[in-house]
Amino acid sequence: MPQERQSDGSAQYTIQALWTMAREQTNVVTLIASNSRYGILRTELGRHGGSSTGRASATLTSLADPALDWPALAAGYGVPAQRAETGMELTRALGRALVEAGPQLIEMVL
Repeated sequence: MPQERQSDGSAQYTIQALWTMAREQTNVVTLIASNSRYGILRTELGRHGGSSTGRASATLTSLADPALDWPALAAGYGVPAQRAETGMELTRALGRALVEAGPQLIEMVL
């Protein structure tokens, strides 16, 4: 079964792919590394001379307030989802997702 890995910031750019996965009933497990920030934007700020660690840039690139609810977002697109906050929870979630037909999403809380 194919797996797609993204952090929550970059997944914001491609969330509509969940709907296509649901419509086509693809056997894809999407793993979201939920770190509550737009990491790529912080990296780009640093590349262009901006501060990636300053208070303003941290606030502008944060996804923590309000927090994203990936299982709820996935459900809204028709994709079953689970949240894993520990390694054991991730192992169990992955085991369940790999035996289910159709798309699945697992939010891995970092």
